[in-house]
Amino acid sequence: WSSKSRNRATTGALGKLFLPGLAVNDVEKIRIVGAQDKLVIAQSGDTWVAPDKYGYPADFQKVKSALMKLSEIKIGQVMRLTEAQKGSLKMKPPVAGNTTESGTAVELRGANGKMIAALLLGDTRRRKSKAPGGFESFGGGYPDGQYLSPDGGKNVYLVSETLDDLSPKSREWLETEIVNVNSSDLAEF
Repeated sequence: WSSKSRNRATTGALGKLFLPGLAVNDVEKIRIVGAQDKLVIAQSGDTWVAPDKYGYPADFQKVKSALMKLSEIKIGQVMRLTEAQKGSLKMKPPVAGNTTESGTAVELRGANGKMIAALLLGDTRRRKSKAPGGFESFGGGYPDGQYLSPDGGKNVYLVSETLDDLSPKSREWLETEIVNVNSSDLAEF
């Protein structure tokens, strides 16, 4: 009887949004912490900036894309993991220097620092290619999902998308185009 009720509870989550009700327009700050790096991107007026990098502008398209992706992710599989399995899938909160078991923590905050959502990104699931000479020679398969948790690793879900773009490395979030001047606007070179 208890296993039937547990199975019914987990199957009810399948296909539902991972972060239901995520209002992307309310997000004013993104904080991403990994085992080696951490990043904060925040709204400043009409632009997104990296406060830790002297207010350098962030790439708005990257911020928008990441938030939209988070709002659309659906649960594909509910995982029941032991502590050892959580470590091997990087489903443990980040600990400085522990890159073998630590996941990546992501916080989305709104006005006055109010927590909107928090999640833990685990390892990417890699699917083996069935074709001879497939992707195995390039690192063991192709990515076809990622392990996520909305509560620090207590409940773990597998989703079909990968969230590699939610990196804690600041260089991947900063605006790379410094100046954009049309050549016809230049009077003298």
